[in-house]
Amino acid sequence: MSQTRMVGWIIVITHSQFLIELDPGEDTAKVLVVTAKMGRGGGTELSINNGRSIGGGSSVTGTSRVFHNTSSVAFTALPTSNLTTHLPNPHPYPPKMRPHHVLLSLLPLSAAQLQPVPTFGPPIPSRAKMFVYAPPNLPPNPAILLGVHYCTGTAQGYYNGSPYKRLADEKKFVVVYPESPNEGGCWDVSSRATLKRDGGSDSHAIANMARWAVERYNGDKGRVFVIGESSGGMMASILAAAYPDLFSAVINYSGVAAGCFFTDSVAGWNGNCSGGRMNLTPEEWARWVLDAYPGYNGTRPRMQVYHGSADDVIAPANYNYSIAQWTTVFGYPGTPLEEKRDVPERRYTTQVFGEKLTGIWAEGVGHGVPVHGEEDMKFFGL
Repeated sequence: MSQTRMVGWIIVITHSQFLIELDPGEDTAKVLVVTAKMGRGGGTELSINNGRSIGGGSSVTGTSRVFHNTSSVAFTALPTSNLTTHLPNPHPYPPKMRPHHVLLSLLPLSAAQLQPVPTFGPPIPSRAKMFVYAPPNLPPNPAILLGVHYCTGTAQGYYNGSPYKRLADEKKFVVVYPESPNEGGCWDVSSRATLKRDGGSDSHAIANMARWAVERYNGDKGRVFVIGESSGGMMASILAAAYPDLFSAVINYSGVAAGCFFTDSVAGWNGNCSGGRMNLTPEEWARWVLDAYPGYNGTRPRMQVYHGSADDVIAPANYNYSIAQWTTVFGYPGTPLEEKRDVPERRYTTQVFGEKLTGIWAEGVGHGVPVHGEEDMKFFGL
């Protein structure tokens, strides 16, 4: 643990705030090293390392938030005139300038990590789990991104294997990683409950995760996004259909149109859909979206659909099903207004159907079109 000198500045680093009271009779601030551990009541217990005082006599008061998985905490001094520059000062400061109170916030020595969220809404039948990654130094009203994993996936695996943690560190947004409760790790994209708003299944659970994150981090309600791959891409389409007022933009990688996988069972497999043997009209595809939230007439999220021409798990025809669904919902023509060859990379074609719908056809790519994290950020406006 590195030690830093406490110089009596106002320090604001993270969320949980503690008041350190300096003795007015002490002119020289001493080295401050604080240890934190979980208290029996769920709060955080603080102690001064080696029993050192901050001044001639001091007290540590206040605890409001649980500080998870923490063994030790250090503090860094920052001057109030420049909160972004570390300026530890080894010299005594003049008594007349010495503040009697210094406001501190806990800063864990280790980097921010993926954290479980045991409770994120009222009980529902789905047992989906929630994990969240919040990088340090979040701005006010951050964006919220939900990264929904594929079959066989987990929240931890998607956190480790996708680029969104790194991008969150760079661009300062919160990432929610849902985890499927179903055998095999697939999402329920096939039951009536999941295809209806607040129906109690996995889509409802993920919507509750988004609501929780917006409230917990005071997130920007106009910047709540979803990206999903394969089974997660299927879920992304359902979330766009059933919760259009909650999400502002959605990306579906190698998934299917909302309702395509319907089997009237939980986490069922629809072979006609996966095999590209569906015979629905554009209006019938759109009906799955409209019925997911009956009577809704508000704004719907922008949509982006990726699919590979060589996909042998979710047939390439599913690209056409998704495009037919959303062009009809948005009232766009079924043919693209613009095509961009070799965008975002060679052998990919980006098709623009309207302001709210973009399709990306990946020639020669099989199932699981690789995520394009930087391009996702552009689409989300991050």
